[in-house]
Amino acid sequence: MSEVFVVSIDGPAASGKSTVSRLLAKKLQGSWLSTGIFYRGLAFLVSQLKIETSDTSKILSVLNNVQWEVQIHPQETQFYYKGKNYTQDLKGEEVGALASLLAANPSVRLALLEKQRQMKSLAKNVFIAEGRDCASVVFPESDLKVFISASLEDRAKRRSLETGRLESLVKDQQKHRDQQDRSRKAAPLKIHADALCVNSSLYSAEEIVDQLYASIKKLLKPS
Repeated sequence: MSEVFVVSIDGPAASGKSTVSRLLAKKLQGSWLSTGIFYRGLAFLVSQLKIETSDTSKILSVLNNVQWEVQIHPQETQFYYKGKNYTQDLKGEEVGALASLLAANPSVRLALLEKQRQMKSLAKNVFIAEGRDCASVVFPESDLKVFISASLEDRAKRRSLETGRLESLVKDQQKHRDQQDRSRKAAPLKIHADALCVNSSLYSAEEIVDQLYASIKKLLKPS
């Protein structure tokens, strides 16, 4: 077991993984990273700078030369561009769809991988990494791997309530996003063989946090 206890939580859009990760980090007094913000932040930059998604060279140049950073806070992972916090601007389905498109680019994934891994060095005891490939790619050494799923209907309803958008429209967008995330060649969304699987259609976020907290405490208990 590494010095910092690492928990990876993967799952599709609106499965509840962010809420669970945030609550779990609070309960454990640990650090929480949403790795998806790297792709959403990049999508925001690509959109703002009007760069073609097919222009890998320019996209990589943005990653290396533009002033941006990700900060982890107890209740939120934040994205800054030129010193300004743009986190709230990254939450729309359009940004998510563009982020998913960029995430399918192996060169982009490779360029962001080390930056994501470096965030672990900021954690002191427990580090919770949440995203789509945390268990398989970003933090394969995780002490506990979790995959949170939910029915497409429930996920669309949740996101519709959050955004006020038509549920049927959100459902269609999420269905397309799921297909895009699961079928990409580079680090597709999948359930790790060692993952503890949880269906958030059956349990509340608080109940899932209690389950994971008990599992972590058991793993942390000296033998």
